[in-house]
Amino acid sequence: VLLLLASAAPHAHEFPAYLSAQPIIRWSTFPVAMGLAVFCNEGMVVLSPSVVTVMRRPRGFASSIFASVTYFTVNYMAVAVCGDFLYSYVAGGSVDQ
Repeated sequence: VLLLLASAAPHAHEFPAYLSAQPIIRWSTFPVAMGLAVFCNEGMVVLSPSVVTVMRRPRGFASSIFASVTYFTVNYMAVAVCGDFLYSYVAGGSVDQ
């Protein structure tokens, strides 16, 4: 995330134009994006039964899962926005530039 943010920093003056030029949601790629998000977060739920049994305070499990999913989702969104900004808007859709 930090590497992508550092790569996008020199182009920060173009970011408002990028936001106004792009739709909020690209419906053509939305299913793929949601599939990736679910795939990336599913490991936290799979481990849940074994984690709950060894927790000091098992009542806090739901809030810890919520915090973990929120943290990772924010990071995934940051990577997605920076990657889309750098490789579709700044580079004009070509990664090799």
